[in-house]
Amino acid sequence: MILARIILSWIRLGDNIFTRFVFEITEPLLGIFRRIFPPRPGFPLDISPIFAIIALQLAEMLILSLLR
Repeated sequence: MILARIILSWIRLGDNIFTRFVFEITEPLLGIFRRIFPPRPGFPLDISPIFAIIALQLAEMLILSLLR
């Protein structure tokens, strides 16, 4: 879903049910990282998805190692 949000932010499909769904599902997680790493003036790239994907991968590794 995060990758879909990144792509949707690039192509700007407008306001439809799919884009609203993707944005509503991903915003709670991305909002956390946006508060920790706020966008900087003069740097138009939102890096919160990068940190969210890394955090999800770390959580996945931790959960898998606990289950073994």
